[in-house]
Amino acid sequence: MPRTPQPTSAVDGYVTTTLLPQLRALGLTSQQRALIAGDVRQRLLSLLGRWDDPVFRETALLLGTEDATFYQPAEVPLEIRALVAVGVRNSMLEDITASRPSVPALRGVRERLRDAQVPAFTGRAVMFFAQHARQHGDWGVPPVTGDGDLFGALAQTYPLAWERLRLLATSPAKEHDLAAPEEGLFSMPPPPRERRNAIAPIVLSGYDPAIDEPLRARLDAIQAGTLEMLFAPTFKWLTRNPAKLLYAIETIIAAGGTFCTLNYLIRRDYCARREMLVRPPHEEDEILPALRVYDGLVPRHRTAIQHAASVEGAAE
Repeated sequence: MPRTPQPTSAVDGYVTTTLLPQLRALGLTSQQRALIAGDVRQRLLSLLGRWDDPVFRETALLLGTEDATFYQPAEVPLEIRALVAVGVRNSMLEDITASRPSVPALRGVRERLRDAQVPAFTGRAVMFFAQHARQHGDWGVPPVTGDGDLFGALAQTYPLAWERLRLLATSPAKEHDLAAPEEGLFSMPPPPRERRNAIAPIVLSGYDPAIDEPLRARLDAIQAGTLEMLFAPTFKWLTRNPAKLLYAIETIIAAGGTFCTLNYLIRRDYCARREMLVRPPHEEDEILPALRVYDGLVPRHRTAIQHAASVEGAAE
């Protein structure tokens, strides 16, 4: 009987022993399992291949810290929980939570992944990587180069957004005044993809890289000067796609607008974070109560939150 190849890294071990059996239990086809597992693998390799670079690591993991702060088991270090949020939860796995996945091959899934099932994926991933870190102390992942380095490319493609996320992730200070970039020293990259006149599904996919019409309209308004601030309760409420998120932030910064969440405030000349992150709202009716929690906000962030609360309250 041929011997089963042994996993060569933490990533291969997780995909082989944990993720693929979970996907199989959902009733996904071999093609669907391979697509999701391949996407997760690429994300984890990009993150873990640069793990020894603390600035990169903390900046990339900030994209999932709002969720990961409340992941279980809570005793596992936050950076491992954030690794799971960014590398697993925000992956193509998100696509099968949607009524209409953005990946065509996933539209035939027997039933979409329910919210109640997601903690089984994140929890088991957290435990796997925590155990691997305790037992081995090394991920066994070499640096990734080229197109496979999904997260390494973000700093070069979206430098304004990345620099502000870097400050928020690596500095103990809660707020930063910045010199505004000079006009003409930066140029906007093309959007990840445009989605025009699409039929809106009941549950949208946060994995979808396409710039949907509502987001495009708000970004256009900020660029035109008719909208000053784009508010999203947390990063994931805008998108779970990292390139799409940084594209939106880059566009807002370049236009001189403001991007505000419950936990972060980002502008061309300023950025701030809440001292203790608040739990991301899950439903629409949880947003306004969360906007009325001011603990840990610096004054300028609080002012932006109060403005968002007045708009949100007027919309009810």
